Formats: sequence, structure tokens, C-alpha cells
Amino acid sequence: MEGVEKMGKNIDKDRQNKTVLFDALKNHLSNRVVRFDVPGHKGGRGNKEFRDFIGLEAMQMDVNSMKPLDNLCHPTSVIKEAQEIAAEALERKRLILW
Repeated sequence: MEGVEKMGKNIDKDRQNKTVLFDALKNHLSNRVVRFDVPGHKGGRGNKEFRDFIGLEAMQMDVNSMKPLDNLCHPTSVIKEAQEIAAEALERKRLILW
């Protein structure tokens, strides 16, 4: 990645290439979880026109806070790590994803 190469000396380039939140989402989807809560589109089955517009994969990744995916209000695993990676890239002490 060109941007990673331009970063400061104290930045872990291998860590910057990690996609922890995306990887957790892909792993979650591979478990074929049945949805009974929000979002209402049920992973693309609820609105064909919107699914065709945004894409099935995007809709399938639109999930509510579930334990394997961490919790945005109190991150302790993959969201927390993604925030730390982003903060490092932007040379900040802390960064909050919303």
C-alpha cells in the first residue's frame, strides 16, 4: 500500500494491513447465522430493489452488534483493535469509530 509506505517510523506496517473488522464480518457470515433482529432487510431478502442497488454482500454484512463482532458502544475485541490500528495510522492516541 502506497499510503502505508509514507507513514512515520513508529507505525507497524504489518498491523496497518490487517482488516480485523472485515475479517470478523466475513467469519460471522460464513457461520450462516439466521437473523431474527434488525436490520429489517434480513440480509437482502427483504427488499429486492435496494439489494440490487447496494449489492447482496453489502446487505449481508449489515449486522447488529453480536458478541463475535464486538459492540460499538463498549468495544473490547475487533472494533477496539480496528480503532487502535486507525489511531496509529493517523498518529493519534485514540480514535473512535462511529
